[in-house]
Amino acid sequence: MKPLNLACLFAAMLLSVSIAIANPGNGARPSFIRSDKFVEMVNNTSISNKEADAAANSAKVCACQLMAVSSNNEKLDYVAVFAEKTNNGELNNSFSVAMKVLDNEKKQMKQLFYSKIKVVGKITAYSSCRSLALKLKTGNNDLRVYDILDADILGSRYIIKK
Repeated sequence: MKPLNLACLFAAMLLSVSIAIANPGNGARPSFIRSDKFVEMVNNTSISNKEADAAANSAKVCACQLMAVSSNNEKLDYVAVFAEKTNNGELNNSFSVAMKVLDNEKKQMKQLFYSKIKVVGKITAYSSCRSLALKLKTGNNDLRVYDILDADILGSRYIIKK
């Protein structure tokens, strides 16, 4: 056998073995997640009311919108935009500011980049957006994180002062 053919064969064998090792339960098959199954998984990540007391003491709150976006050039089914706000003790105010920042970002995305945007799901969590993004990413490899926005800065005009 020629050395070039032997090297190509060895590389292909090494690639297939590494895929099998990296994905032990499913073999080398790709997995596809239907949108309703993914949304159900996202809804199951919500925090129950029993944990609300502990969550009120958390330092950050995160709001997320999962979107299906499309333009003339591409179509993406799972795009996540996050907004993170520091918790000052008023959870409803913090979440509403974060959601308003997300709505504003969605308008800008539609105006500048994507012709069609459909919100597939909304998630709020009593944690940092980075940890929520990692948790969602483990459930779906097709998820693309668009951005993690700082709602403390971008949402300063939405803060309700008493």
